[in-house]
Amino acid sequence: MTGEHAAAAAGNDLPGIRSVLVRQLPSGHVLRCGTVHNLQAGRGDTLVIQTTTGRWLATLLIPAAGEGRRDEPLGGEWLRVAGETDRRRGQAAQQRAAELFDAASQTLQQAGAQLVLAAAEVDLGGDVGVLRFLGPASERLGPWAVELAERCGLGRVQWVSLEAERPAESSTSSEQLHEEAFQRRFADVTRPGPELGMSLGKDYRVSAGNRGWYQQKRRGESPRLRRLPAGRSWMVRVRTAAGGMAAAHLRQLARLAAEFGDGTLRLTIRQAIQLHGVDSQYVPQVIERLESSLLSTAGSCGDAVRNLTCCSLPLLDAADRWPGQAETRHLALQLGQAMLPRGLAFEWTATDGEETIGSGPPAAEPLPHKFKIGVASDRHDCADVLSNDLAVIVRTEASCRPAAVDLYVGGSTAYRAGDARSFPRLAQYLATVAYDDCLPAAEMLLGMFSRRDTPGPRHFRRWKYVVARSGVETLYEQLCQQASERTDVRRDADAAQRHLARTRSVHPPGGRTAEGHLWFRLPLVAGRLTAQHMPLLDDAAAAGATVRVGTDHDLIVSYPPGSAGAGRLAQWTPRHAFGRTADPQQFDQPPEPQPAGGNAAGRVCPALPTCPLAVAAAETQWDMWSDALRAAFPPEEAFDAGGSSGVFLALSGCANGCSRPLTAPVGVVAESPGRRVVYLGGSSRRLGQAVGAVAGPEELTLLLRPILARFGRQRAAGESFGDWFWRTCGK
Repeated sequence: MTGEHAAAAAGNDLPGIRSVLVRQLPSGHVLRCGTVHNLQAGRGDTLVIQTTTGRWLATLLIPAAGEGRRDEPLGGEWLRVAGETDRRRGQAAQQRAAELFDAASQTLQQAGAQLVLAAAEVDLGGDVGVLRFLGPASERLGPWAVELAERCGLGRVQWVSLEAERPAESSTSSEQLHEEAFQRRFADVTRPGPELGMSLGKDYRVSAGNRGWYQQKRRGESPRLRRLPAGRSWMVRVRTAAGGMAAAHLRQLARLAAEFGDGTLRLTIRQAIQLHGVDSQYVPQVIERLESSLLSTAGSCGDAVRNLTCCSLPLLDAADRWPGQAETRHLALQLGQAMLPRGLAFEWTATDGEETIGSGPPAAEPLPHKFKIGVASDRHDCADVLSNDLAVIVRTEASCRPAAVDLYVGGSTAYRAGDARSFPRLAQYLATVAYDDCLPAAEMLLGMFSRRDTPGPRHFRRWKYVVARSGVETLYEQLCQQASERTDVRRDADAAQRHLARTRSVHPPGGRTAEGHLWFRLPLVAGRLTAQHMPLLDDAAAAGATVRVGTDHDLIVSYPPGSAGAGRLAQWTPRHAFGRTADPQQFDQPPEPQPAGGNAAGRVCPALPTCPLAVAAAETQWDMWSDALRAAFPPEEAFDAGGSSGVFLALSGCANGCSRPLTAPVGVVAESPGRRVVYLGGSSRRLGQAVGAVAGPEELTLLLRPILARFGRQRAAGESFGDWFWRTCGK
């Protein structure tokens, strides 16, 4: 990256972030809050802010507290100027805080505790209670907090010592000792000294992963157009809210990648954003810059609830919107806000102007393994949600608000090559609950997973193995017992199957939103944003555009009405392996819809030379393998990648399945350096079937050529490759 972009990347400022100084109510704490929106307020005005503990009212002290800098971290986000509804919520929160204070005082008095209760606070969402006290902390604070939360109808209650102004800790646990050891080791390998750049150690990999950081070691040459350091470097993964963020934030991430990483950003199909090749000595700086930008890496890696996925398209206008689109997005944001490890505020709010009230983090108990959640409607699933540990399918009706959701459990396409105990599977139907009861039901299932005794190798601690051992019927009975009379849980497998059968994954390549915003869907080879995309990001940031990370290596850019920035995107023509992209100049009359998985770039994981799990290359050999698929089509057949034929490629450098090869029409999985298994017929509702193994692209062409020739002769009108395969070859 050169010129003005490299110069801008070298500065400490955070483009698009404006900070103000506020006094949080009712605690009186003074803190700096940031915003990327053009909000206007004067000294003394009442604002709504979000911090790590919830949403609160605040009084504006200094309207312009300077631009955010990495040595001055922000304490929260300025969401908006408070309106009448916010003030009513504030009054209701004060009443609930008084009830909490009385209940806590009674509990302390009955227990004879030597504590002085100073204040009680409840956030605007009525979900988080804070109790401030003087006196020695006690191990009984935890049970009291649980009791008070249930008694007062709160999601959680937190005790805060006024003497330390931090959450009270009762004693030093083994987890705290491990955390302290991790912090020391992390400092040793990321600061100048004899151990700089050395291995973090396997004992601390999960601790780093839970924070969204992975240490990687380059095996081989640095790929073209990327600057990967020799030896060990770091990958930092930033999560999003259903893929959404402000264009200014994405531009800031691109500049961080240019300054500290390999010069590129990678958009994952789980809608996270990765910075690769971060030199060890720069990792602390990158983390500080992200925190100052109100971006979070928590929950993007490690043994945690991972980045939640759902369709990334903006809310379409009435003519194009499918039933339940808005409600599905709202539910995904609600689940993510409640269940993902808590970061700072921003990731929850840069999303089409929707608002989700409530800010309770998940239980602090560690998980046996990662836990992935996907949300879709029974009309549209571009994220292959059945490949998740928990899949939520919203039942929609054309004329009314969705009333129910179907819960599926135990999905994961990862497997261990050569290990008969390991297997891929799609999630199985478990139960149906009311739309408004989805969150408590999901939290119950997460709690069931977190409390499972899962001995043995780490791979077999995934939720799918728990489901396979216990059986769906047993899990359903346990869920009913936990739900009791609070949540209506039932099984209706036939109806669930009917709703699932009508799910489609068709995307328009562009159009207009209900608010008149012009939006474009931009496919990216392997999800890579490079220096050539910086003019596009600059224009989008200047226009106040919203960007969304898609579920198939694509970026959705939505411009406000009348924005001149859309012109740059209309002139920008990316070159992809299949050479098929939408023409943005025709968006007054949007092109025909196309399968979401069939963007010009297909799906491919980074693999070698950086991924520690990879046994072969994938992204660096994408052109070879995609050309092999093209060559397999008969000469008389026009190659229609992902169009009406529904044929596209997903390529993976190991059996972990990051590119979802088993849910693609053509999936190629490397099981060893010289052996790649070919799967055909995958989709969002069924796993592909293994049809053979190949050593290289030429063998893939020879394997697929007769199959694709039969497809061309035998397919029915409008029949996709996957449907044809299971009607004929799949049997």
